[in-house]
Amino acid sequence: MLEAGQINKKFLQVGQARIAFFEKGEGLPIVFIHGLPTSSFLWRGVVEIARSKFKCLALDLLGMGDTEVALNQDYSMPAQAEIIYGFLKALKIPQAAIVAHDQGGACAQIFATRFPRMVSHLILVDSVAYDYWPVFEVRRMQRWLKIPPAVWALNLGLRINRIKVVRFMFRKLVFNQSVLSDEVMDEYSRTIGADPERRERFRRFVLAGDGKHTLAAAPGLAKFDRPTMIVWAAEDKVLPVSWGERLYREIPGARRFELVPGAGHLVPEEKPEILGRLILDFISSEN
Repeated sequence: MLEAGQINKKFLQVGQARIAFFEKGEGLPIVFIHGLPTSSFLWRGVVEIARSKFKCLALDLLGMGDTEVALNQDYSMPAQAEIIYGFLKALKIPQAAIVAHDQGGACAQIFATRFPRMVSHLILVDSVAYDYWPVFEVRRMQRWLKIPPAVWALNLGLRINRIKVVRFMFRKLVFNQSVLSDEVMDEYSRTIGADPERRERFRRFVLAGDGKHTLAAAPGLAKFDRPTMIVWAAEDKVLPVSWGERLYREIPGARRFELVPGAGHLVPEEKPEILGRLILDFISSEN
């Protein structure tokens, strides 16, 4: 699996943002969209599998990873969907498969309903949807991040030991804690809390989470007929499997529902080989 030092990110100006991304492989383009509290780094193992047949592009959303954006930028999921549109247009990619996880799934749903002709396939992995988000832990974090003393405490903790603080954030997101090695936590914590500007961008990304956007996209999603696959972790303690089952029932284009055993919410981190093979098989069979 690629580690942080082996991922050579590029930058692409899209509107007022300088989007960080990495790419591997050739063929039909696949855009990988991460969620909270991760970055494009989440997809490194999956990309290593999918790159054998497809052109894989994994980008950092506004407020996360290494993407450079002003603090007063709109960090909402509709704004993120517009960034995906601008990203593809800038790269002269007329159509791509979209693979999205967690809050990135909200971005993908909005993008798919606004620009359906640009989506060849849609794959949602343990994705937020409808009014099911922000989940309890994120709502609590949102309340906390609006209180100046709490923000000060978080910033202090990230300055003193950012790996320990970020590991605490991730503790409920995996089934097998051993995947959260110091090396992995170092990369995630770097992009969240290595300096004051990153910490403030992360705060604004968290505060931008709002289920009203996926609710607004739901009518369009109920008409979306492009080939769609829903993938869910059997041990997800954040987003119950029933949410994935609802997406599978209500998206007309949904062809497959896949349950990944022995994995928590961060399926791409825990089971990249399984997820990568599912993506390869689905896109190849539905192409």
